[in-house]
Amino acid sequence: MLFNIFVSLFLFQVVTVNAGPASEKAQKWLKPILTYSIFNSPKTLSFNDTQESFRYAFYQWSPIGQKRFEEIPWNETNASDMKIIFNAFNGASVGHALSDGEIWIIDQRIFKKYIPGERIDPQKKDITLIAMVHIQSILIWNNVINGNDYSVTQNFNGIYILPTVIKRNQS
Repeated sequence: MLFNIFVSLFLFQVVTVNAGPASEKAQKWLKPILTYSIFNSPKTLSFNDTQESFRYAFYQWSPIGQKRFEEIPWNETNASDMKIIFNAFNGASVGHALSDGEIWIIDQRIFKKYIPGERIDPQKKDITLIAMVHIQSILIWNNVINGNDYSVTQNFNGIYILPTVIKRNQS
């Protein structure tokens, strides 16, 4: 409980300090290299599995958004463009992506980093798919990609395959 209060207060400070003029915010998304930091991992996954899932997700979006994504360690100043945080908020959804580049994922779910070919457990959320969808939201909101052009796809026949980004058919 005390940890959650500390994290919430710390992150409030980070958000308040990073708030700036709209033009400054828009300029961030024009850079060819965007950085991201992972604050923590969900209770049901190791930090390494969380990192690998987000690395894969950013790798998938890199050629589409014409950006290179680099992970930097989380620190008190946290100057990264995107921040990934798992927290014990209550809610019906899995998480929220915010237009300023923050991804808040609710750590009340059971997450899993699936291996291709593995049988999918409907009770365990695929962390790689969740990462890809939340990154997509941030890129759309900040006009890095057109939301009508691409979608994240995955095979739902019960056997796991890695999610990928596909170009939607243009009519």
